[in-house]
Amino acid sequence: VIQPVLGRQLKASLTPYDAPPTLASPYPALLHFTGGGNIEISDLTLDFPSQMQVSGWYGDFWNTLLAAILVDGGAQDQARLALARVEVLARPCRKQVTLLSNVMAAVVFGGKRAWLPNPAVLTAAERLAGGSFSATGNYVRGTGIGFAVHDASAVEVRIANNDIQGTHKHAVSLFEVAGSRVRVVGNRIAGEGTVINNYRGFRNFVDPEQALPESRPSSFTIAHNIINFSAPGTAEFGPFGADPIVTVDWMGNRAQPMPGAGVDTWTIRGNDIVMEDKGRAITIIGDRGHALIAHNRIYGRDGAEGIIVESSSGTRTMRNAFIDFPAGSAHLRLGGFTQECRVVEPRSVVLDLGLNNSVIAAEVRTSP
Repeated sequence: VIQPVLGRQLKASLTPYDAPPTLASPYPALLHFTGGGNIEISDLTLDFPSQMQVSGWYGDFWNTLLAAILVDGGAQDQARLALARVEVLARPCRKQVTLLSNVMAAVVFGGKRAWLPNPAVLTAAERLAGGSFSATGNYVRGTGIGFAVHDASAVEVRIANNDIQGTHKHAVSLFEVAGSRVRVVGNRIAGEGTVINNYRGFRNFVDPEQALPESRPSSFTIAHNIINFSAPGTAEFGPFGADPIVTVDWMGNRAQPMPGAGVDTWTIRGNDIVMEDKGRAITIIGDRGHALIAHNRIYGRDGAEGIIVESSSGTRTMRNAFIDFPAGSAHLRLGGFTQECRVVEPRSVVLDLGLNNSVIAAEVRTSP
């Protein structure tokens, strides 16, 4: 068991990411492995009590821990991280923009220098060149984010059979992962924010002057997870608000999509999603015929939405179950910029606002 010494601040660089970490100016992480490497951590508890203190960083903007475990590398590095039976226990922190936890992320794995934008020193992302991340049988409680994988190429990611409880922002965050295979399977998750998010091309979408992200596509499998979602979602927070599963390919969503776009396959299959509040259970944006959403069980309530497909073509959905949804509500919505989607939902209500879609459903509506 590792626990910070109470009454003494954990020291952090005031402006991490503008320079490599040093002993005098470390990054705000408890265990930091930088420049790649081969790391195995097992049978360990990292416990962060509410009295923990962290010196100000990010231009003295934050004073909570960025990560319990941080593994990063650059364009010349490969990193391998294997976690088994590790516990990360965080506590609430209700200060503004802390992700409501005294530990912003349990584990961060990926590229150097730009997991977060820095207002004091503007830095570009440096992509990790390759490696693997395996997390099996771990327990995470109360962090802002559970597992974050970002700015990496040619990595094998397997996040399986973990308990991730009480995350405030994301349980699993996948951000700019290119030319890789990612599997998120068999986890038990309870979260308030977007539970699993997968973004490709986001940096360029926000700042068109940045270099285009690497376009080698990745395959993503999100399967057989049990997800309890307990916060107001998109209906409260806008088009990319907090929802159980959100996967967006801005590279495929461009006016002229990049060849191959950013995704080879999206498979979202066999998940149990319990909606305790408003929000969209599964959101797909920017798909170009690579997404399959099948055999998920979605438990709704008043104000909840099931599956949303926006700005996509060729998306497939098949035999999902929508349970406890209010009578008369649409279970699946194809947005106005969708086309050529294939929907087989014989027991469900589909709102089809798109073009030339093939829909089999108990009821098909074409207007709100």
